[in-house]
Amino acid sequence: MKIGDIVNYTGQPFDGPSIGGLILDSRARALDVDDPRSKKNVSAHQVYWASHDTTNWVLETKLEVSA
Repeated sequence: MKIGDIVNYTGQPFDGPSIGGLILDSRARALDVDDPRSKKNVSAHQVYWASHDTTNWVLETKLEVSA
């Protein structure tokens, strides 16, 4: 995955369906969440979701490139 890719979220929806997100940034980083596995640097992408008008960091394992 790379910046500019259109992606879908494959985990549990955080607020309705999450399809057609746009990757804005990609890097290995620590995420500020309760899961201790995400405290170390993990592959994550900053995604803008037009359907929710929000941007958030998502683990790469929870995304798939839209066909």
